[in-house]
Amino acid sequence: MDGSFMDHLRLSSDQRRKLLGHLDRSPGKQLKKCRRRHPRWEYRALDIAVSVTHPGGGHSRLLVCSRNLSAGGISFLHGGYLHAGSECTVVLMRRDGVAITLAGVIRHCRYLQGTCHEAGIQFDHEIDPHAILLPSKLSEAANEAKLNRSMQIPSFTGRVLLADDSESDRRLFAHQLAATGLAITAVATSGAALDAMQRWNFDAVICGLDLDGGGGIYAVRRLRDSGYQGPILVFTAEVSTEALARVQAAGADEVLGKPYDPGYAMYLLGEWLRQPTPNSAILSRFDDEPDMTGLLAEFIEETQRLAHRLAKAMEDEQFSVVRELCLRMAGSGSNHGFDQLGVAARDAMRALDTVGEVAAAIGPLRRLVTICQRMRSTRSVPLPRSS
Repeated sequence: MDGSFMDHLRLSSDQRRKLLGHLDRSPGKQLKKCRRRHPRWEYRALDIAVSVTHPGGGHSRLLVCSRNLSAGGISFLHGGYLHAGSECTVVLMRRDGVAITLAGVIRHCRYLQGTCHEAGIQFDHEIDPHAILLPSKLSEAANEAKLNRSMQIPSFTGRVLLADDSESDRRLFAHQLAATGLAITAVATSGAALDAMQRWNFDAVICGLDLDGGGGIYAVRRLRDSGYQGPILVFTAEVSTEALARVQAAGADEVLGKPYDPGYAMYLLGEWLRQPTPNSAILSRFDDEPDMTGLLAEFIEETQRLAHRLAKAMEDEQFSVVRELCLRMAGSGSNHGFDQLGVAARDAMRALDTVGEVAAAIGPLRRLVTICQRMRSTRSVPLPRSS
């Protein structure tokens, strides 16, 4: 870290931990009354670099202690007052080990104790918290906030292959899937998974990374080599960036850490397996606002045209075109109230950047196209899908 970034908090690690715990138990009245657009996740890092441009001139380069993170911003503890409206940048570390610099503005700063203040940054552009937080840090309740209104209780059909060498883990996940209507075939080894694939047609595959008989990477690669084109979800306690990249390069659509969040796992399966019907329409957060009707209709029509172009570019494996279309959707979805679109587009971009080719990121890309096709507005005539 650049030595010019200074920590002004002057609290020990134990003092910071106790203060953060106190804040979590007794949030301020001002924050209680706030209507938040985005769910917040606990995010504790002790050395986040923040650069602040002060309204009266001058700059500060700070090392701060973060409290929580959302798609729209971050809050942190700092040993001093920061003026609301001050422009700033913050450096965060993605799960893949890449540092990203985000621009934003100080939205609030409140006094806590001694010289300690809590400040909040609003990002200029929304981010995907899943790119930064470990899956174990994502609470089920928070993940529900990004699901559309028709998917609060999962309901979809199909056959899923569940491969994991841990009998207790197989039983747990099968129990979590029991209410969805899915038919589950559970196996313990890579060989059994390949044998099952020859006997039945599966709509999705879920497997652990440490399978007996060659391991999860071997199983994923063999499944793809056998011609299976459906979604593959891999669970692992592995945290090595290189190892996780090898899993996706082998053909996995998603890799979730153990302990995993059931809410997010159900979200992924729902996007893969749920058939688009009028009941599964994805609605904007602004759908009930009459003055947004025309804007939403135009945005939906434009997005579905982009989805048609995306599907064609995927078929032709035009990497740069595919990534540019994902980027456009990632930057505009949440602004029009379609948070699920923004999340899916950023997931697809992250997969593309990790594996470097369209074919290896086909799962998140297909999910993005499906989400575009399901976007609707209840105040306008449903738009036909592009063909």
